[in-house]
Amino acid sequence: MSNWTEDQNKEQMNDLPEVKNEGVEMPSKRHGCVTAWLLFGLIVSAIGALMGLGFSDLITQLDGVDYIQPSYYIFTGFIAIVEFVGLLMIWKKRKWGFHVVVIAAMFNGTLGYLVNHEWLSFTTPFLNVFLLYMVLQIAKGPHTAWSQLK
Repeated sequence: MSNWTEDQNKEQMNDLPEVKNEGVEMPSKRHGCVTAWLLFGLIVSAIGALMGLGFSDLITQLDGVDYIQPSYYIFTGFIAIVEFVGLLMIWKKRKWGFHVVVIAAMFNGTLGYLVNHEWLSFTTPFLNVFLLYMVLQIAKGPHTAWSQLK
């Protein structure tokens, strides 16, 4: 027993002209986890830039460490701006944004090591880049988020 609307819809669909999209590729959407990770990174980078550039004197007073000057937090604010730009370009599906994030991690790791002289301060930004790369490997459908970058 079939529904009469299904038969009517099939007849109407047969009457429509066939549309071919040859050479036109529909942009695919990224996975929700990738979107959430990029949004989280953008928010954290923006807050880091705001705190580093706007409140460096206050952070220095509240930090309680004598050897860190306000200029350290100003540099980290500039690095956060560079990282924000890189993540924004990844958001807009530009592959060179990932390279900008790697450069920001290099500066961040070097600056952290010069201040603290600990290897963990140097390796943590590169671990974050590795995690970003792994998140970009998440696929929705046949394409990963990394393969969608131009």
